[in-house]
Amino acid sequence: MAGVPWPNVVIELCTLTFAIACCYEAYKLGVARLATFIASVLFGVAVEVYFVTQYAGYSYGPFLVDPTILGGHVPVWVGCGWGVIIFAAMTASDRMGIPWGIQPAVDALLAVSIDFALDPIAEALGWWHWTRPVPPDQMFYGVPFDNFCGWLMIVGFFSLFVRIGYHLWEPGTHAWGDVLVPIGALVPCILSVAVCQFGLDAAYGVLTEPVVFAIVAATLLLAAAAALAQAAPEASPRPWYLTAVPVVFHGLLLLFLYLEGLYQAEVTLVILMPLAAFASLVGYRHPAGG
Repeated sequence: MAGVPWPNVVIELCTLTFAIACCYEAYKLGVARLATFIASVLFGVAVEVYFVTQYAGYSYGPFLVDPTILGGHVPVWVGCGWGVIIFAAMTASDRMGIPWGIQPAVDALLAVSIDFALDPIAEALGWWHWTRPVPPDQMFYGVPFDNFCGWLMIVGFFSLFVRIGYHLWEPGTHAWGDVLVPIGALVPCILSVAVCQFGLDAAYGVLTEPVVFAIVAATLLLAAAAALAQAAPEASPRPWYLTAVPVVFHGLLLLFLYLEGLYQAEVTLVILMPLAAFASLVGYRHPAGG
């Protein structure tokens, strides 16, 4: 662990532990959920490789498990983090009693509720650093708003294509079908992310990154709110990870904020990060019960 700062080690080990635990939980839920979890991790790694090597959007700091893939190094825990957050988000939206076509919007919003706290801390601690030139007024604590658009896009597309697949091929019909649906969904997911990134870049030149993000997020929020207003939430016991994922991630980030003295440079994070944690916890734990 020489040369790797302690916050890097902590977030990496916690995320890898989460990934193992969530993989086991997915296994208990059946082949379809396990295949979806594994596919989400693979998708997360593929997206990171694309943005690091092809889009040249950012670069990573030092971590323990840090392989070089296609000329760029992508820490394994980052792909696992995508998988954990997507798994928890999709489980949460499944319990909300909303139409499956709206669930990807909810999944995307739940994911970005964690990223709003994660990325400012990651930038400050050097976990990763954005190399694409962006005007300061289009950044959120050193993080381009394009990053948050990316989270909405990546999680939303993954959830959408996986849910389309399972809507057409009911889980449990055949084990091989349960495996092929999320694996096959990776192709349109990756293509959609790559194509939409070019569209976002064009929109930024006209509307700026914060405005584009606000439009996309507001659209998803309105769709989710309209669906939740007529939802019939599931009353089954709530899985432990729907509480643990937001609590552990936000808790660690708040811990780093204070122990590393980051609040001294960004005082407003002392207010914004607890608000993000509250919103995230409410979202992942909705609906109440169990």
